[in-house]
Order: sequence, then structure tokens, then C-alpha cells
Amino acid sequence: MGSQESSPQEEQPSNPQQPDDHQHTTEISQSGVGTPDSNAEARAAKPVDTGSPPAPKLESMRNEIAFPKFADIPDEDDVHHKWYLRSINSHVLAMRHWCLLGEIMEVSMFIRPRLTARDRAGQLFRVHFHITDRSSTAKLQDMKVGHTVALMCPEAHAFMDGSVGIRQEQQDTVFIFRCGLD
Repeated sequence: MGSQESSPQEEQPSNPQQPDDHQHTTEISQSGVGTPDSNAEARAAKPVDTGSPPAPKLESMRNEIAFPKFADIPDEDDVHHKWYLRSINSHVLAMRHWCLLGEIMEVSMFIRPRLTARDRAGQLFRVHFHITDRSSTAKLQDMKVGHTVALMCPEAHAFMDGSVGIRQEQQDTVFIFRCGLD
């Protein structure tokens, strides 16, 4: 009887239309163990297309385009600034994002909060808050001398008193960190 029994490998019919590595995966799945095939490392090295956009490139805090000084941010009416582009439908869109960082030097309150901050170049600038909703990212209790304010894509604004600063109207584009700028 032992001579008539066939091994499990012989019992499986061989299909000439299927490639050899399909038979290899069948052997591995039946036994539960096996060695990875020779192409596994090559497949692991290739990026997998998940259908989602690639992760954004992180910028160095020393990058003066991503983290400009106050003098280099665009004016709110400057559509020809190096960070802007005019679209076909006459809409002005930002080509990239930037973040203005400043260490809070003074906090005042007259109807609305106003900060005086110092950028990395040492220039002082003012931020006038025109936010009506309570903001989770710009809390009054965090507006203290020595903390750092981060403004996403700010534009310089000429105020009626002749000063130039930032009119902050969007609550979700300002963050205050409880640490100094340096």
C-alpha cells in the first residue's frame, strides 16, 4: 500500500497556464511556512500607490521663504508678489504657504487684542485680532510676553493710523506657543 500512495505534491494537478510562483504560493499557503520569494525585497522597495497625495515636504525653520521675516511677507493688495500667481479666472491664489513667527513683546487690549511681536530679524510688527469666535489656537490667556505667535500666510495691512501690521481675521491660521522664538 505504501508504494501506491502518492505524495501531496503529486496529487495537485499541474496547470501549465499558471506561472511557477503561483504554485510556490500554493505550497506556502498549504504548509503555512516558507521562504519569501526572490522578488519580495524588490516589491518592498517600490513605493505603493495608495491613491492619496504624497506627504508634504517638511521645511527647515531656517528657510526664509517658508518662514519669512515681516518685511518679506506680501501686502494684501500685492498680486504680483513672488509667492502669488494669477489664475485664469482672475482669482489670485497662493503658490505656496508661509509662516511668520514672532516673539510677543507687548500685549494690549482696546476693544480687541493687539500684539507687538519681534520677528527673527529683530523687526517689530503688530498683529490686530479681528476674530469674533472664540479660538482654540489663539487664546487670550496664551497671549503673554515671551510666547511665540505663528501666523499662517499673513499679509501686511496698512491701518488707518498709517501703521503697517497684520489684520488677523481667521482664527484657524494663528497659533500661540508657550515658548520663546530663540
